[in-house]
Amino acid sequence: YVPVDREQKAHHVVGMLTMRKPKIPGLINLLLPFIRYFAEAIFDEDQVALETEQKAYNLQGTDWNREVFPPIINLRRLLRSKGVSLD
Repeated sequence: YVPVDREQKAHHVVGMLTMRKPKIPGLINLLLPFIRYFAEAIFDEDQVALETEQKAYNLQGTDWNREVFPPIINLRRLLRSKGVSLD
């Protein structure tokens, strides 16, 4: 999710899915519609979660979210260490 405004209240959603190519020739072409359906469903759920978190932030005026995902915790720690305000 990439902010598109200075206040970071609107976002552009970017998704990427990587996978290994099957050893059976042509199998990827058969599986691609199912993979796409699965990936789009997950990204749709993520967008709903993001919009809900943004709405909560707007109502509360701060981030009360208790982050549990280690990569995000590490990213926040890194940003703070570099002097980037998260509020």
